[in-house]
Amino acid sequence: MGALVRIRKRWRLVVTVCVVAVGALGSGCAAPRVPVLFVHGHSGDSNESWFNTVGGTSFAAALAANPQLPLDAFYLELPVHGSAHPENYGRSITEDAQDILAIIEGGPDSRGAQQVGILNMPAYQRRGRVGIIAYSQGAMSSRYYLKNLMGSRRGGAITVSEFVALAAPNHGAGGVFTCGDASEPDRARRQLCGGRRATTASQLSPCGQCFHAPPALFTTNQPGDDTWITDLNNHPFSESCNAAYSNSDEAPQSRPTRSDGVVYVNLFAAGNADAIVGGATQSGDCLGRRLARSHAPDAANREIAGVPGVLGEVHANFPHHWPTICTALKTVVGHQPPSDPVDPVQVCAGLTPP
Repeated sequence: MGALVRIRKRWRLVVTVCVVAVGALGSGCAAPRVPVLFVHGHSGDSNESWFNTVGGTSFAAALAANPQLPLDAFYLELPVHGSAHPENYGRSITEDAQDILAIIEGGPDSRGAQQVGILNMPAYQRRGRVGIIAYSQGAMSSRYYLKNLMGSRRGGAITVSEFVALAAPNHGAGGVFTCGDASEPDRARRQLCGGRRATTASQLSPCGQCFHAPPALFTTNQPGDDTWITDLNNHPFSESCNAAYSNSDEAPQSRPTRSDGVVYVNLFAAGNADAIVGGATQSGDCLGRRLARSHAPDAANREIAGVPGVLGEVHANFPHHWPTICTALKTVVGHQPPSDPVDPVQVCAGLTPP
């Protein structure tokens, strides 16, 4: 079966909150405003990413505390990866993107289940666009949708108003914790690692200085695993070593270049504190895989300070950090990027913390 779509209400909200997981989406939310699709990450489901308050608070709790926000939240439930879910080892990130296509535009999802589509629901037909807030791997499946699938079932229309990426592995992951297994069984993880393992030497060597050869390919690669990231970005990993590099392919059909385009906002932990995906400059991988910053000139890269935790905890806590939540919600409500640098006091002004 496909990624289920179920609807449930959380708390007593003026803002309608729908939990969707590709499958049986009903007739829609009762009080439509801006539909926002939340796309979770690699090894945690929608509950862990958007409802769990461990590590701070949650987007769902923030919406509950701020019913004045004109948002209708849809939480996409995708198959979860990780050692506890070996049944999903063979699933590609591209399949998640196909589920995003189905939940936004309708039609079959990655497993053939027919979806209504948010934009085919009467409440949202006139607006014709959704916002997307996506975390970690979910940002990559969303980016694949934006670049390769958006509008394919709606006559080529732009279907996304704002895309907010949270701690996205925009250029992959290159640490031994993520990419250290030479026979990595999980296809999505192989794709995020660029089809190559990481070693202590590759993690400690400067960007572009892999000495005699890059890290070895995974022995378990399927065709395309080693090029998934570079095909999406349309440039080699090595370009991440150049701080001045620019590439509009990382934010296709973007505003302001296109007046009716998508607003791309890319949020990540300040000071390269996120050991999984990196930060504003490439560090921790000789290939250039750990750079959260987008190279697209139209993308608004914003660093979020004060995310609690060390090493991988920063990545896990990022979507539960109050300034992260404020920045993402205000981007979608205001239809424009936040100020730079992000002032946590200013960006959270007018919002009630949970």
